[in-house]
Amino acid sequence: MTGREFIVARWPGGPAGLKTEANGETSRGEASQVAKSKSKSTWAESSGARPADVATAATIVSALKAQASPTEAESVAPSSSIAQRPRLAIAAIVVVVAATVVFLPAAMNRWVLPKDVVLAVGVVLAACVPAAGRLPRWLLGVVGVAVVMLVIAAFAGGAPLSQLMGRWPRFEGLVTLPVYFAAAWAGARLLGARVGAGVLRAFYVAVAVSAVAVGFVASFEASGLRPISSDLDRPGSLLGNATDQGVVGVMFAAVLVLPVLRGADARGASRGAKTAGRGAGGRAGQVQARVQARAQAQARVAGGESTSAPGWYRAAVVVGLAFAVISVVTSASRAAVAALFVVAIIVGVAEVRRRASGGRLRAALVTVAVLVGIAALVLLVPLTRDRVVSTTTTSVGSLGDRFAIWSEALGLFWSTPFVGVGPSGFIDATAGRHTTAWFAEVGEGVTLDSAHMWILQAGLAGGIVVLLAAVGLAVGVAVTGVRRLRALSASGERRAAPETTERSAAGTPDASRQLATSTATDASRQLVAGALLGLTGYGLILLTHFTAPATTIFAAVLLGAVVARAPRGISDAATAGSIRSRAFRMTRVGLLGLWAIALLVTCAAEVPMKAGVDAAASGSLASANSAFAAAAALRPWDADVPLIAAQSFAAAADAGAAAGTGTGGVDATTADALTLVWAQRALDRLPDSVLAAKALAVGQQYAGDAPAAVATLSALNERAPNDPDTLHRLGGMLYITGDATGAEQALIQATTLDPSDKNAWLTVQFVAQQLGDQVVVDRATAALAGLGG
Repeated sequence: MTGREFIVARWPGGPAGLKTEANGETSRGEASQVAKSKSKSTWAESSGARPADVATAATIVSALKAQASPTEAESVAPSSSIAQRPRLAIAAIVVVVAATVVFLPAAMNRWVLPKDVVLAVGVVLAACVPAAGRLPRWLLGVVGVAVVMLVIAAFAGGAPLSQLMGRWPRFEGLVTLPVYFAAAWAGARLLGARVGAGVLRAFYVAVAVSAVAVGFVASFEASGLRPISSDLDRPGSLLGNATDQGVVGVMFAAVLVLPVLRGADARGASRGAKTAGRGAGGRAGQVQARVQARAQAQARVAGGESTSAPGWYRAAVVVGLAFAVISVVTSASRAAVAALFVVAIIVGVAEVRRRASGGRLRAALVTVAVLVGIAALVLLVPLTRDRVVSTTTTSVGSLGDRFAIWSEALGLFWSTPFVGVGPSGFIDATAGRHTTAWFAEVGEGVTLDSAHMWILQAGLAGGIVVLLAAVGLAVGVAVTGVRRLRALSASGERRAAPETTERSAAGTPDASRQLATSTATDASRQLVAGALLGLTGYGLILLTHFTAPATTIFAAVLLGAVVARAPRGISDAATAGSIRSRAFRMTRVGLLGLWAIALLVTCAAEVPMKAGVDAAASGSLASANSAFAAAAALRPWDADVPLIAAQSFAAAADAGAAAGTGTGGVDATTADALTLVWAQRALDRLPDSVLAAKALAVGQQYAGDAPAAVATLSALNERAPNDPDTLHRLGGMLYITGDATGAEQALIQATTLDPSDKNAWLTVQFVAQQLGDQVVVDRATAALAGLGG
């Protein structure tokens, strides 16, 4: 099907096509307009009007009739349009977009699995409606190759099952990666080239409402309030991570900016048309101007443009854009702020180029004003201003963190370039490569499960093949998007040719239909351009950040909208009555429903897991143990459930020892026993886990088995050296076993790696006093004085 045929099939019946798609009948209001036009024609004939006026009026009536009664050929297309079930399709796109901002307050991690579950529900709804588009074969091939390689890499990793399923908290294995693909599938199916006007408008409204929600909460957080409990300086609004908040804000702004701009343009054009209509000669000229204005309005409705929508819709996209910008600025993410500037510059340059020579200067001035406004907002938010323009140690330190992370990640990749470390394998594989510089620049107790750069992340997850697949996917999306924009622009230019303008002036039925399809083309171009802008911002920020459902779900939806191709065949309804077709659809929906239920069960485990962590922290160890057991029953494959349980009980054991056994409701004896049980379970599944080994050593320490703790910590120090936390505890255990000299050496090394650890200096001071090493005692005393101890 050619581009022109495709668009005509998509927007049947000209300006009246939208009403035809909805119910197959002429609306009551439209019939009324036809009747009014007929009566005006009769009046013209009986009142002695000029023949030219009568002819013009007759032409107008014919145009309205053609709009009200589309031809049989044109009425075929609505059956293949998503508008065949508009309400269900609208519900699907709303749920898909809402997945970005939902969270579960009672969950251990509130921000990941709840979004996966809601997206799955949206996908089930999307599977119930006719397709507006489909994913191209080249994308399916790229994804298929990457999936095969990821499976191979997972089985080659240190914990095959855990890596295959994905590790907590992002679960980027069989749990979350299908969610990303399903989001792209839903984006293509709901926002493809045959998207109905109602669905497109619902998409923009859903994005606007989500932007308002994120920006509203972010505004409170920027002022120091915490509507959602958090102890972070940068809480991240409804996303849980400040940079994620910035990423989503950039994508929301990119999607909404074009509807806002086109709405302003069309309102100006509408005012100009009304002025021109008032100046037209004769009653027939005024009638013709009104009919043309009505046809343009109906065509914009068919194209999903905001200018034909109610005032609340126009206000929604404008307010949504404003709050999207607020989300970016209050995130204090330098990468997000930079991406927002890039998006604004691209839009500004495009607006200058598309304007006539007389309007280019105005567009350029508006662009400069917008950039200045964004900069002013950045300077008005204290935390953002400090991070963007400050050169303090804290501000510059995070940049140093990135270079340290990338350096180690690159070294790890070159050590295993063909299979990488497997999905979710970075967290354990990188621990053994930390240098002294890592702990000096990044800090003690920092555990990373990503390389904070999407290219390195792909390469480490599945080797060079997955890296090339990720780069190829990015390039393919960019090329496809640019080609679609060019094709849509060329189609719009053909319909704006001089002969088309003349026919439109005559008010012919063909001109009305061409106006509708031209406006529909503009709406498609607007959607693709906005989605490409959003993906550009997403890709730029992910050069220093990591993927997560909070950001990648919406990015995948935009990707699907960009690359979508026309669904196979002219009409999905052509085979709707066949048994095979019905069985396929029912099976697909059923399987997707089961997948959504499985995700819901997976998400449900987060609730007892949080309850277990809270109970362990308060000293209710029996309740904590029961809660962790419930979480493990819901997610028996998840090795991180026993790992988190072991860490929680280890912390309780440390707290009990510090306060005295049995003090504060914490029974250290019980805590160490539970720590040993859960830590061993974790190590059985994650043999390379540094965190599980540390928890096991704590359990051995409080169980009175110091030699076992020394053995565990010594092996851990050989496998993952330079960790001050490991060396500190190892020094204490060596002293208990009688090796005071070895204890002092380990403790001095720990304080060298982390000079700010007051507890380590106190232990050094004590051991040195027992050895009579006055030099070390004086050094520890001076360090403690400098730390305020």
